[in-house]
Amino acid sequence: MSVFVLKIIALLSMLTDHISYVVTLAFGMNTPLLFNMRAVGRIAFPLYAFLLVNGFEKTRDKRAYMERLFLFALISQIPFSLAFTPANYSHSALSRVQLLLKSGWPWYIAGIAFALVILFFTLYEKRVQKGFFFILAALCAALLWAEAGGICLLGMQLNVFYTLAVSFAVMWALDIVISQRAVHPASRLVLIAAACAALSLCLLPQSDYGFRGLILIAALYAARGNRFFQLLITASWAGWMYSYSNPLLIGALAACLPVALYNGKLGRKMKLGFYLAYPVHLIVLFLLVRFI
Repeated sequence: MSVFVLKIIALLSMLTDHISYVVTLAFGMNTPLLFNMRAVGRIAFPLYAFLLVNGFEKTRDKRAYMERLFLFALISQIPFSLAFTPANYSHSALSRVQLLLKSGWPWYIAGIAFALVILFFTLYEKRVQKGFFFILAALCAALLWAEAGGICLLGMQLNVFYTLAVSFAVMWALDIVISQRAVHPASRLVLIAAACAALSLCLLPQSDYGFRGLILIAALYAARGNRFFQLLITASWAGWMYSYSNPLLIGALAACLPVALYNGKLGRKMKLGFYLAYPVHLIVLFLLVRFI
């Protein structure tokens, strides 16, 4: 199986899961079919985690890759909040309009992380890139709760692109430290601190899969080049994530099969198509279900 085929499987799995979840939110249904669809959806994240590590190893431009992840974290947050906020299906149009910091969220963490990003670009990149502004905007969006006309536009959890972007940043920081490209001790300390701040960003705002997702990606990164250990890590993570008595475990374990069959080839190119599919399908699901 090529990268393209793995992405198709992950996309279809995610779509199946999200259809089931949105229908459950909107209509309060809880049928065996919907549950089985959620189980199929457990295939998606382990595949995306494997693909992220694989992409990290093969990309020629890690900076552009990380920028793209943060950009789509920003683009996808409103569609994510629209689709997965239960109150958005109540059909009770309110006149309130507000834009507030998330209550209970330590905003200073984002400030610290932002300062570390500046230091990173100063010490390593030597200049500020456009992706710097993507990251800043994504951090700001993570802090906000926005409502208009009774619809939650920003709030709840953060979408999975936050988890992927933060995990990529951690891998990159570790890669720089391990390969000793950051020769100056201060640079190393800053990069390690940036990785810790990234971990906090993944923990605190409750991003999709959160710290468990980051741990899976970091473990797959540590085992890169050894498919057997990556499969063992994926299976162990599935058991930790869902427990061995949870029927959803079967879906997560099923992700091991496509990973085992991966042939190392890229396959058909459709880079932005897979990125755009995430926010687009969330908006479509929300509109279809809410206005039926």
